Amino acid sequence: MKHCVVDIETMGVLPTSAILSIGAVIFDPNGNKPSIEQFYVNVDPQTCLDLGLTKCQSTMDWWKTQPQPIRDALKTNRIGLNDALTSFMAFYNKHGCERVWGHGSIFDITILSNAFKAVGIKYTPWKFSQVMDTRTIFDPTGVVLDYSKEHHNALYDAQRQANAVCEAIQLIKTWRSAYERLNQIEEQV
Repeated sequence: MKHCVVDIETMGVLPTSAILSIGAVIFDPNGNKPSIEQFYVNVDPQTCLDLGLTKCQSTMDWWKTQPQPIRDALKTNRIGLNDALTSFMAFYNKHGCERVWGHGSIFDITILSNAFKAVGIKYTPWKFSQVMDTRTIFDPTGVVLDYSKEHHNALYDAQRQANAVCEAIQLIKTWRSAYERLNQIEEQV
């Protein structure tokens, strides 16, 4: 079973926001070593703006407060949005993922979906029923993302989220197993 966590860095928080980078990790949610393969690309923001995607001044001001190495990393090896999305789609489809995860139900996946439409790609590589939200699984399990290392790098954030999804799934399986054992004991009493 293969899943994909995708994380993006953007020029805003609206569904129409321009994308700065796309990071993704293919992982096995049942595995001890979750990361199978990864994808990363920086996007030329002008290609997004030329397609009518947007930037938000408050987000741009926030980016100015981020460490210089993080901002500089977003400026290397940029490619156009169409090429970035086509490459990401090929990466995603190659693995035949059963689920795609975003950190939040209305951010990464929604912005990517709008970007696909903006470049004329009618369909996302995933079906609506395959979309998962990391925050929905992290909250009840108490899993917290480790931000002790670099933050706001789409690939590192996707790796962190994939590891945390695996941790949360293992917790749920442990709880389910304990519940089943308790039911067996109760039936014997």
